[in-house]
Amino acid sequence: MPPHVFALDDAALTFAAFGRGETGLELRELHAEPLDAGAWVAAPPGRAPATANAFAERVAALLERASAPVRQASLVLPDDWLRAVFVEHGELPRQADERDEVLRFKLRRLVPFRPEELRLELLPARALAGQQEPRRSLVGFANELALARFEEGFARHGVELGQIVSAGTAMSTALLARQPAGDLLLLATANGSFLLSGWSGGEPIVYRQKALAPEWDEATRREVLVRELRLTQAFVEERLPQVRLPDPVLVVPAAEEALWREIVDAGLRRDPAPAAHRALLATGLAPGADWRQLAPLVGAASAEVR
Repeated sequence: MPPHVFALDDAALTFAAFGRGETGLELRELHAEPLDAGAWVAAPPGRAPATANAFAERVAALLERASAPVRQASLVLPDDWLRAVFVEHGELPRQADERDEVLRFKLRRLVPFRPEELRLELLPARALAGQQEPRRSLVGFANELALARFEEGFARHGVELGQIVSAGTAMSTALLARQPAGDLLLLATANGSFLLSGWSGGEPIVYRQKALAPEWDEATRREVLVRELRLTQAFVEERLPQVRLPDPVLVVPAAEEALWREIVDAGLRRDPAPAAHRALLATGLAPGADWRQLAPLVGAASAEVR
């Protein structure tokens, strides 16, 4: 069975089916159902379906367009709906509910959301020089109500969500699979936000997600992003002195690629890694289609077929 991937944002629910081609993943189907503003309610840090019934209807409409039954799938969410933050901690309880209670206590001081309303995922991270606690982890979090409604909407039609993942994490996972040393620096923009995801030896080292204000002109945006990259470089040099950031992988709109090359040069004194985005490519795209728009779905599909 080919991997099936759904993706959500404010405007649409998208479905893609992939298979294995001669050179890698091949896009077999791509469908989308539009969603209007009334489809959502606030569920910080993201959105939740206003009603489970309405969302389930949109899922059903997509499934009717699929050429084969869908029983298992991945769901990709925008990076600002499923976020992550580094947490320093000691030995954590083995029981998941007890572990999450410890992490929620720490999150109260780190995020502007109610930790008791969040579902958490934990990924061990590289320790920092001089950190106060013995361990460090990247804690991913999303609104529990939102995730439950997504899962219910698919379950009503017999679809099990094997993974719910952010766009940045999906792309990072696919790119890391092509990096034997496990080193990666991903710079991506989508839905009005910027993501920087850094890895060393297969462990997360930096994760920065920032909204890009729509009223910023090009000069302001360039200034803000160059500063972000310089701060990241300084942080790594000071707190992770044994790590050298690799050349970054850019996943940005084609019209902005030249600007981003200038930003990377000014902020990191690096050139983007040539052809490193190949892990996010699939054959079978329609003529004129932009691979960048499909990259998170390709990333999620890559995780399913490994």
